[in-house]
Amino acid sequence: MKDQKHLNTEVSAFFRKFATNGGKVLVGLSGGADSTALVCALCAMRDALKITVACAHINHGIRGTDADRDEAFAQSLAERLGCEFHSMYADVPRLAREQKLGLEETARKVRYDYFDRLCREEGYDFVAVAHNANDNLETMLFHLARGTGLAGMAGISPVRGNIIRPFLNVTRDEIINYLSEIKQDYVTDQTNFDTNYARNKIRSDVVPALLSINSGAIQHASALAEISREYLELAANEAKKLQITEKNDRVTMNSAEIACAPAPVAAELLQIAFARIANGTLSAQNISDMIKTAASDNPSSVVNLPDGVVFRREYEICVLLRQNETAACESFCPNETVQAFGDYLISTSEQPELDKIYKKVNTLTIPRDTIKDTILVRNRAEGDRIRLPSGTKTVKRLLIDRKITRAERERIPLICDGQTVFSVVGVADSVDTKNVICALSVHIWRKI
Repeated sequence: MKDQKHLNTEVSAFFRKFATNGGKVLVGLSGGADSTALVCALCAMRDALKITVACAHINHGIRGTDADRDEAFAQSLAERLGCEFHSMYADVPRLAREQKLGLEETARKVRYDYFDRLCREEGYDFVAVAHNANDNLETMLFHLARGTGLAGMAGISPVRGNIIRPFLNVTRDEIINYLSEIKQDYVTDQTNFDTNYARNKIRSDVVPALLSINSGAIQHASALAEISREYLELAANEAKKLQITEKNDRVTMNSAEIACAPAPVAAELLQIAFARIANGTLSAQNISDMIKTAASDNPSSVVNLPDGVVFRREYEICVLLRQNETAACESFCPNETVQAFGDYLISTSEQPELDKIYKKVNTLTIPRDTIKDTILVRNRAEGDRIRLPSGTKTVKRLLIDRKITRAERERIPLICDGQTVFSVVGVADSVDTKNVICALSVHIWRKI
């Protein structure tokens, strides 16, 4: 009964560390060896752990009669153990086509969405899933093959939100031996042996090769993952001391802080900042590119990131924002209607109620006798020039001299008459604008 004792010891230690007060536990029960062993172990220890146990099973609509067999097995086991049983059917192949995702990704999303709904509706405190030490090693190897940093070597997290993994330090062999000791059968998913899937190829080819070199490879990987998580926690605590500013759908950081921080701290800072504007996580390559951009001599570098986000250097700061925030704005002729151009509002009439959200930044007066064509609010164009007290200067050079970033240059309105630039709003006005009686007044507000 060696493996049963070890498994129980690991589960007890897990609950002492992560779920001391017990609670209502929902087990994701596929019917395979890992989840079957997990529900059996939790039920055998429920009094000692101060928990109640329920089961949830998902038929993914992928394996026909085999999937129906698995569901019947899971329900029968749950009933025998005295657990409430929940199940659902999902046509994962159809959902994958509709959402243009892979089967595995879609199935995972369906599972965790179902677990989340059951927790909200039934009041479960935890969802226990049966990832084990072998799964952890396979995940680390998969990350390593794709390219990763310290976060990839942290493997599978033992706890994420209300998701708990009590078997994370238990090997697959220990699970199989435990089931043999308690004389409990289980079902086998034949797709687990399909080496067309990268993870299955790692399981069938790579892990046995490592074990032939050192029989403790799985335990050593678990130890490395734990050390990596501890370093990441330290890095995250240091990263939280650095400044991140959120305003107007922009997340801003100091370029020098990113460039000078130790690599793990910079990586955590960037992950924290990215999470404030997007879903998912950054890859090791994303982070490497962002750190290089923050440290580069180019003050206007851009890195494209997942989920439609860009990372942009703006001289002393770096900014995360959605790609559509970088688009140029539509031109218009100013009139008494308030019209928007980027962060600015422009009108030829006063609108005092706007002061609650926008700050008045200027009232431009254009002598009517200088207007030759139609006043237009537009983006800058190649060759634009403006007359300043110091002489005529190209708008491009003016913006560079004022350290306006390349992306921001596309969102600063110019107030023009044909080729005559009367104002680069918020930057400089032409000497051709004067406070005279016979003048067109253009009122300008900027978002606070």
